[in-house]
Amino acid sequence: MTDNPPPFGVLGSPTLVILAVGPADRPDSLPAITLYLPAVDPGRLNTAGPAQPAAAGAPASTDAGKKVFQLCAACHGQQGEGGAGANLQLSKRDLAGVIAYVKTPTGTMPKLYPSPLSGADVANVAAYVMTLRK
Repeated sequence: MTDNPPPFGVLGSPTLVILAVGPADRPDSLPAITLYLPAVDPGRLNTAGPAQPAAAGAPASTDAGKKVFQLCAACHGQQGEGGAGANLQLSKRDLAGVIAYVKTPTGTMPKLYPSPLSGADVANVAAYVMTLRK
């Protein structure tokens, strides 16, 4: 048995995401932020598992994507309506664009691929995000 800690993230223990916005040259001026997220039972996250890329041509699962989206909802809102993160309901990106952005984000979005999200998780959550469009 090893003393390695369990994985942290949407596929492991509960995740806490903290974002702060302010001038990069004055980090001491950033406000204190406390964010409480409900614990997520890892058994409820029935995804393809960590670090396994989606098989070529395999269809993405919106059900699995909805479960992974629990991590995203902290910033993007439960229905993708936005908040600290962008409003995903109004996004103009196609499926390939959403997948590419999640894998290589810019701005304030945290990098979640390849850990804690696998390639299959990214494909699934992108497929789910497409269902949120208005």
